[in-house]
Amino acid sequence: ALRLCPNHQRLLLQRAHVHTQMQEFHSAIVDLSHVLNQQPNSAEALLLRSKVYAKQGHTTLAIKDLTAITKNDPKNWRAYYERAYLRHKQVEGMGDDSASLQPPMSKENKADGADAAPHTAVTYSRP
Repeated sequence: ALRLCPNHQRLLLQRAHVHTQMQEFHSAIVDLSHVLNQQPNSAEALLLRSKVYAKQGHTTLAIKDLTAITKNDPKNWRAYYERAYLRHKQVEGMGDDSASLQPPMSKENKADGADAAPHTAVTYSRP
């Protein structure tokens, strides 16, 4: 059917679902991008593409697609839910020892040669 009508959005969406289930993520992205070229506000295509991006580890791209859905359809609870979940995973994945969570060292600490960040835990012992 796609040979007769290669730009048929419903068929491309169905094939993208199959590619996703078979973990053929690149092929799914290609099909979904074709759909979105014809229908840029397709919530179904944006939602599926965001899931594929997330499975590939491209969280920022996934969040971008989900944000596009919320701009076009502010009542789309699924897009808000998925976006919040991905943002939570981003923060959770940073961990306590992540360099991105540590504030930059002050000029005084750098000049003193201090290696510890200002928020380093201090332990106390009883006398």
